[in-house]
Parts: sequence; structure tokens; C-alpha cells
Amino acid sequence: MGNRCASCDPCAEEALVGPVLETLPAVDWQDMEVGLCISGGGLGAACTTVGVLRALELLGLAQHVTKLSVVAGSAWASCAYVFGQASGLHLLGSLTRPGSLTLEALDALSVPLLQSATRNRSQAPRKTTSARNGAAVEELLLPLVRSQWLEPFNLDQKHFIAGSEQEKKQIIQQYPKMKAEAFACPRSDRPSWLVGGTLLSEGEQLPFQMSASSISGPSSPQRDRAYEPILFPFVRELETETLQMLGSVPTFAFGGVQHVNRISQTAPVLVAPAEPFTLADMLTLSGLSRAAKLLDSPLTRWPVKAAGSQGHCNLSNAEPQAAFADGACTDNSGLLALLQRRVQRIVWVDFGWEAASAGSPQANNMNDLMEKFGLLQAGSSPFAKHTQVFGENEVAALLHQLQVRRNAGEPGVVRRTLRVVRNETWQIPGGFSVDLVLIHIDRVDNFEKSLPEDTYEELKKGFSGCFTSFPFLRPKISSVEQGSAAFSVRQANLLAALAEYHVRYASSLLRSLIPNKGRIPVQPQPMLERSGNSRPLLSSGLNSDIHKV
Repeated sequence: MGNRCASCDPCAEEALVGPVLETLPAVDWQDMEVGLCISGGGLGAACTTVGVLRALELLGLAQHVTKLSVVAGSAWASCAYVFGQASGLHLLGSLTRPGSLTLEALDALSVPLLQSATRNRSQAPRKTTSARNGAAVEELLLPLVRSQWLEPFNLDQKHFIAGSEQEKKQIIQQYPKMKAEAFACPRSDRPSWLVGGTLLSEGEQLPFQMSASSISGPSSPQRDRAYEPILFPFVRELETETLQMLGSVPTFAFGGVQHVNRISQTAPVLVAPAEPFTLADMLTLSGLSRAAKLLDSPLTRWPVKAAGSQGHCNLSNAEPQAAFADGACTDNSGLLALLQRRVQRIVWVDFGWEAASAGSPQANNMNDLMEKFGLLQAGSSPFAKHTQVFGENEVAALLHQLQVRRNAGEPGVVRRTLRVVRNETWQIPGGFSVDLVLIHIDRVDNFEKSLPEDTYEELKKGFSGCFTSFPFLRPKISSVEQGSAAFSVRQANLLAALAEYHVRYASSLLRSLIPNKGRIPVQPQPMLERSGNSRPLLSSGLNSDIHKV
């Protein structure tokens, strides 16, 4: 690789000096938690997730990941990995070699989880007349999620969810009537699964996370105020008219028609739910906007039934007090859920969420990254101003390292120790540092030049070829009557192979991040002059649109 300069060594960087909210200790190397977050983005994020998990599994690194934080498409693709009984090799396929990925080979690769992104379903969800009725949303979106991502792996049953077999036993012991119910439990050899969601009400947005054990999020610190119940643990604070959470609720008890006996200064009393909150419900809530787009439908919300004055769900057709929305509305990265839990070793797979309509795939694929440093861009969501967790002064060095990688034709993989600042909205206290490996999924010259000639030439066709806007592909969208949207098999396989290539390139950094693998020395990286044909991370047009929070 030639001589490298120590100034770019992720393990030998000087900390950037800047104002912080609290004293910032170094990463606690006694903490054994390793978090993996994979950004959302519909079917593109789903295929990326398959490639990432495949590389981690077959490199022997997946077993060291303790938390997996996902949103929308990355949640769809990871559900069967966390809950299914099939082996990782069966679900994810074997490692690929770029040089063997001819168009014929890409068409022939059969990967069960990728088949969910390429499968067209002829059975249409029953059409409804009202998009504001809760049942209409289920009839429209749930069948798609269930048939595409759960049914092929025998996970489509209407089962309650528990965090483990032991947790299931505890639930039955506490609620004996639940003994006859069936439960879905995650595998004990898979990481804890966190799925991002959003609650909307009158312009307010509240992020929350769904796991096999609980529904949780930023909780209200003021327990002595008056609240109006929405759906436990979601409430509206009457004084400020803002959305709040009162603690968390076990996942098995969420989503039924009668959850809350009372809300007071003491803990609410739960009763056994009448309807299970299923894996299909969870995946649908996290990817509402994406799923609606896949159905070519304007539907983007899942209404919450109005709550009565006694805290019971009102099943009338009254206007809903709030609505669920795509988890990407409040954080498309999955990163903030890990920082809430003070995970200090994180692998962040950042996938740009879509190509611009003008045809430049660079236009939106840096939003998630820049927003975490307090820099908003054109296309940032209204809630993005509430997602800053790192100092603005940290971003220049990180972008420089990504640009160096790109200029060298290598994947955008860097490792940095970043200081976490306080975020009141997400109740992230700050005051600690995180050892972060960032894997920014984008086109990689060395990967593309390693492809067989027919695949490489097809990529070069751009919008006239079958890999339009690669890697930010747009699925072929069918009508609601057809009830599906999909990538072609070759598109899904090439995108997964690209993600796998990124992770395999980062393997030495990932091994050094894992506590019991030891700190493997990282080779210094070269300082390269930008060549005339290299692509900047942010186009000049986008730079002019960046503004501070």
C-alpha cells in the first residue's frame, strides 16, 4: 500500500479542542458492549443490511455485536436474522468475489433474505376507502410486510413478542391468562434488536424504540404534571401540549385495545392485551413511509385510536389524537438509540437514503451523517435539528478521511473517537466518548474495476442501464393492485456485494474495536492528492445549502 502518513491513523489522532457540555472521559475499555447501527432507506437499506450481516457472520465478527439498531429497510432485512431459526449462512449466502460477479452470476445467486427484496407478490391487499382508519392501514401495509419479510421464514404468525424464553416464563407467571398464547422470541446467539419508530401529533414528533422486550424512548422527567393518555406509554403533557413517554412498556403489552388501567403519579397498571403486537406490526411501524412508497400509495401514517378520559382506548371512529410515522422521521441512522444506552463502541453503516430526482446520487446520501454534527442540508427533515450528538468541530477531519479513501478508490471506512454532546430531545446526557467505525456506503472505484467486463460496462451505462443510480437504486414499483415493488435479482445481489466489500475492507478496524479481540494495530493511511476526476463527498451545490442547527 506504500508509505502512509501517521496523521491519518485513526488510532493516532490528536483530539480536536472545542467547547463541550461536560467533562469527557475516554472510552471505557472495560465496557463489553458493541453496537451496530444500519441506516434505513427502503429496499436499498435492506440489501445493504444483508451484505453487512453476511460479511460480519462469515468473518466471525457478528457474535461480538451485542446491540443491533435498525430503521425501516434495515429492520425488514434483519428481522429473520434475529428471530429466524435458519443459519446465517443459509439466510445471507456465501461471501462473494467481485471478479466473479458476471451478470449471469448475479442473476443466478439465490439468497433467501435478498429474495424478499426481489419477490413480486400477485396477491393484492384488499383496497379500502379511508386512509385515516386504523384498520385500513393494516389492510394495506401489513400484508406486504408479512408476505415479503416474515412469511418466507415462518415468522408471519400473530404471536406476542418476548425478549427471551425466560422473559416469556416471567410474563406467564405474572399474567397466567397468557399461558395459552404463542410468543416469538429472538435467538439467544443474535444481538439485542432495536427498531426505530416515530409518534406524530399536531406538529410534534417523538422518537421511540421497539425491541423484543420493551417499547421505550425519551421519557418525561416531570411525573407530577397532568397528562392525557394516547396509548401507553405515550401521553400528551397538557400544560405544554407536547408528546411524552411515561417510562416504557413490555412489548407483549403494547398495541392492544385495553392496556392502561390508570395513569397517575404511580406506575400504570397493565392488563393482558386483547390483540398481540406482532413482528409485522413492528416492521410496519418502523417503515411506514417506505412501505407506502412501495405500494405507490400516499399513505404515510398509521393512526392511533383516541384514548378515553379513563385511559382506555376508544374504538370509535373519532379523529385520532396522534399517528405513528416512519422511524426515519426522527432518526434514520439508528445511531441515537445506541447513544441513549451509552454504547461506547459503535459500527455505523451509513447508507444514503435515495437518489435525487435530478439524477445525482450524491444529493442526499450525506444527510444522516452531517446532521449528527449539527449541520443540516437541503432535504433534511424538520426534526433533524434535534439529532446532533457530536461537535461541529469534529466533522472536518472525518470528511477529510472519507475523501482520502474515495480518492484512492477505496471504501469510505474510517475510525474515530468522537465526543458525545448533550441532546435533550433524545435524553442523551453527553459526557462520554464513543469509539466509532463509520462505514459510508457509496460507489467504490476499486470494487467496480474488479467486476467482470459485462457487469462493469452495465454500470457505466448509468441511467440507461439496469443499475440506475447505483448504489441508490430505485425499485420497480407496481400498482396497489399488484401489491409489490422489487429490485431485480442482479440489482439486489450487486448492492449486497458492495456492502459486503465495505465491511470486509474494514475488518481490521472492526477486530480492533471488539474488546476481547484486542487492539490490532491499524496501518497509517496515505495522504493523496485529489485527482482531477475524483468525486467530492459534498458537491459545491450542496455545500451552499449546509447550515448550522
